[in-house]
Amino acid sequence: MLKHGTEPIQGLFMFGWETLAYMLFGMVALKSGFIAGEWGDAAYRKRR
Repeated sequence: MLKHGTEPIQGLFMFGWETLAYMLFGMVALKSGFIAGEWGDAAYRKRR
């Protein structure tokens, strides 16, 4: 138990930032209407 006691905290520092970034991207996509399907068909097909 003592040998691996810090692994959850190490995992948080290693992968926590990536998880936070994905959650923020998801919140922006939901707020803008991309996930909810509120955009028109042309906006989904638009390429830059």
